[in-house]
Amino acid sequence: MVLRVLLSAATRTLYNDSEVRRYYQGILPALFQVFASLCAAAFRMIQAPIDMLKTTLQAQGTRGTALLRRRITANSVGSLWWGAIATAAATFVGHYPWFATLSSRSPCLGLVRSSYMICQYNFLSEALTEPPKHPFIVWLARLAFIGFCASIVSDSVSNSLPVFKTYRQVNDIKVSYSEAARLVVLQDGISGLFGRGFKTRILANGLQGLLFSILWKLFLNLSGPLRAHIDHRKQSAGKKQKIPEMASQLQKSKIAFIGGGNMAAAIIGGLTAKGIDKQNIFVSEPWDVNRNKMAETGVRTTASNAEASRDADLVILAVKPQVAQSVCRELAGAWAGRPAAPLVVSIAAGITLDSLRQWLTPDNGGAPPHVLRVMPNTPALVGEGASGLYAGDDVADAEKELAVALLSSVSKATECVDRSGPAYFFAMVEHLIASATALGLSREQATRLAKQTCLGAGKMLTESSEEPSQLRINVTSPKGTTEAALKSFEASGLKEAVDKAVKAATNRAEELGKTLGSS
Repeated sequence: MVLRVLLSAATRTLYNDSEVRRYYQGILPALFQVFASLCAAAFRMIQAPIDMLKTTLQAQGTRGTALLRRRITANSVGSLWWGAIATAAATFVGHYPWFATLSSRSPCLGLVRSSYMICQYNFLSEALTEPPKHPFIVWLARLAFIGFCASIVSDSVSNSLPVFKTYRQVNDIKVSYSEAARLVVLQDGISGLFGRGFKTRILANGLQGLLFSILWKLFLNLSGPLRAHIDHRKQSAGKKQKIPEMASQLQKSKIAFIGGGNMAAAIIGGLTAKGIDKQNIFVSEPWDVNRNKMAETGVRTTASNAEASRDADLVILAVKPQVAQSVCRELAGAWAGRPAAPLVVSIAAGITLDSLRQWLTPDNGGAPPHVLRVMPNTPALVGEGASGLYAGDDVADAEKELAVALLSSVSKATECVDRSGPAYFFAMVEHLIASATALGLSREQATRLAKQTCLGAGKMLTESSEEPSQLRINVTSPKGTTEAALKSFEASGLKEAVDKAVKAATNRAEELGKTLGSS
């Protein structure tokens, strides 16, 4: 009665979700599950003679071999397959209670979902919260318990079939399944059909299920990151194939830098280190000191923006935001007679694409150049930066790739958001050092430990395929010092503080863009 009510409720719930088609969602995995179970059952039938030999020797001892010879002589080789159907049926039937135990959201729905063969959730996995992987033995113990329980449920449902199989295998004469059932009931009652060898079967198969559960979960945990790593390598390989092409294009391009400050110097250093011809790089810098430093590197220099950019294929706008408008108007005048304007990459903070396009459009009504905005952060100065890249709809993919190739000399360029990120981490390290010093460490010790911590955490973030949240969980022992510190962070409003900081930086960037765009 309870099962009928559950089935009725489940039917209505599924129909209300997506009508009739909801009943067939997941049918392909379900059919695959049936196919896999049939294959397993067929395999057990094929190896039935081996099972027959094992069971007979276990039950009859040394007399078992002679018994098998007499049986084959009297009933042909086919007698080695006595009980094969029961063996196959036990294998097939035993799979579904296993799946139901492992794969249902609640104990009651497990029966219903098993009936519908849409077992998609792990009841035991959800009921027993997964502990941290440290200590590892606790994590494995949970998996072992789940596998053992699944085997108990499976064996409880299917144990009568092995009883029939074994009874037929150890008898001298051929006994039908119905006759085997009658004789077992006659000897041990109805309970004999389900109870014979049940404890031993649970122990043997429970240990097998325990081991399978652990090994399978370990395989999934190992193969998941491996697959993610392989996918990442494939994606990276596809991108890297384009980068050499763009690098070759850069080799042929004439590149003008409007502004010769620190960031321009870092990009130029990265380009020349990768083999870009220094004579193809032309730097415009008004200050004598900076211009002379640039000249010492072997690139061409000038004090005239127009001269540097007149024949350029690629122009990097590396000037202060306050002078960006006047510089852009000067460049637009210099390009007025050109059939096509160069590609412009701006690293000037706070200047919007619309403002740049407007300022760079020639007064004679010529087409504006294609413009990209890039925000390299300060680690780019030492070749370890991350550059956020913005492009308008008019910028072609090939032009984006050219900009990425340009910036890859000093950073990992992507279409992203953050320019101020390094300062956040510097502030965090600053406070860590101050706290450690207050607790008794020397400033030298505190600084060294903080730097090494950042280096190690950064390496884990960049080399691991796991989410930062999972990395945090992995290094947090229950009731340990790390957990205490993280709870203190949470109580002090760390998340809210980070949200406010990022919003403040974003708002300031927008204010700069509006102010400079309207000037």
